[in-house]
Amino acid sequence: MAKAFDAAYYDGKTAQRHDVRVSVGSRGLRLRHADGREVIWPYAQLRLAEDGFAGDPLRFERPAADGLHEAIVVPDHDLLAVITRANPEAAKAFKQPDKVPTFLVKTAIAGAGTVAFAAAMFFWGVPALGNAVAGVVPPAWEADLGASVVEEIVPAHERCKDTRRVAAIQAIVDQLIAAKPGTPYKYRVTLSRDDAVNAFAAPGGYIVVNQGLLARTRRPEELAGVLAHEIQHVEQRHATKAICREFTMGALIKAASGGSGDLAAAAGAAKTLGDLSYSRQAEEEADLQGMALMRAAKLDPQGMVAAFEMLASDGGDLPNELSYLSTHPQTAERVKALKREAAKVRYRHVPAIAKMPWKRVIAGCD
Repeated sequence: MAKAFDAAYYDGKTAQRHDVRVSVGSRGLRLRHADGREVIWPYAQLRLAEDGFAGDPLRFERPAADGLHEAIVVPDHDLLAVITRANPEAAKAFKQPDKVPTFLVKTAIAGAGTVAFAAAMFFWGVPALGNAVAGVVPPAWEADLGASVVEEIVPAHERCKDTRRVAAIQAIVDQLIAAKPGTPYKYRVTLSRDDAVNAFAAPGGYIVVNQGLLARTRRPEELAGVLAHEIQHVEQRHATKAICREFTMGALIKAASGGSGDLAAAAGAAKTLGDLSYSRQAEEEADLQGMALMRAAKLDPQGMVAAFEMLASDGGDLPNELSYLSTHPQTAERVKALKREAAKVRYRHVPAIAKMPWKRVIAGCD
């Protein structure tokens, strides 16, 4: 009898988990639901998520025409070997999650004594190695790092203690995440008393929203647009890569060989994520993927457009260090791109869930 694998199924519409059994055929994966219903997912329609690392569960996604993604999460990596035996050609599209890049360590050690290697690493090697390390950092390490970063930047006495307001913001985050099944991160919101018009995402699913930014939003869909953007910074590991690029060469090599302590140590040096700039490509990716997340959650995409227009306008009257978009370059072009994406939407919007009147949510902290 062919081996069956335990898996979790997500329909792409809600965050609800459904236990299924997965067996391998020559044409695709056969999913057997608890009610006895069976569905075949053809290999040609499947994508293996590439943001995992060795030891992470496998996450297969099946895109749908409406932009949503069904997904199954399978802890047992033997599934890939069984697929290879059943259909070697199809298996080529499913790359095994990376292991810790020990080859980078060996290369660094082999070339450490040469002037050419040192010069090359100085100019481009450290950023490249930092990105490589960030790509294989376990989500659990990212969560530890993110917690340290948030504690450093927003200590307890600078946080809003109104649990209802924090819960209202968290509800919007949860609504967005429900449209993105299979994420390896648990998202947590912190509301800072800071009047600066700012928000940022720390590694591992931590999102900080400043009171200054919150007060300028007119409806929950505008905040949802900002949150969707920050969620995508987490999902694409932009913050993790930025922090890893700040590592010393020694710390990078230790981290590449499995030294998680060096990742936590980086948080102490990151006094502000504003110092860790994102590339224009990363910002545009967070914009477009954030808009896709708004669409998947069936939220009004004009909320995201309005938020960025408002932030761009307010930013012109604020010092750079207080402006959310001061570290998010090419604002005008990006707003135009968001408008183009929003114009494509043809669905009935659902309201963003805030669980309390918006005027109460944006009120100042006591």
